[in-house]
Amino acid sequence: MLTTVDNPYDPNTDYDKWMMWDQFNEHYTAEYLARVANIDDDMDDEEASQRIDEAMAEIIANDTNNLYAIA
Repeated sequence: MLTTVDNPYDPNTDYDKWMMWDQFNEHYTAEYLARVANIDDDMDDEEASQRIDEAMAEIIANDTNNLYAIA
C-alpha cells in the first residue's frame, strides 16, 4: 500500500483514519496511485495488481521530495 511518510496512520490496519488524514492534508495518495496505475475495467485481478505494484514503484522512484513510502 502506498502512503506518505508523514501520515501517522497505517493504511493496512486503520484505513479510514489514514484516508481522512491523507485527504485533510491534501495528498490524495489513493487518487494519485489510481491515475498512475491506470487500471482498465477489462483487466483481471492479477493484471490490475501488477499494474498497481508497478505504479507504486514508479511513484517512489520519481519522488524527489521523499514523501511516499510503501506501508
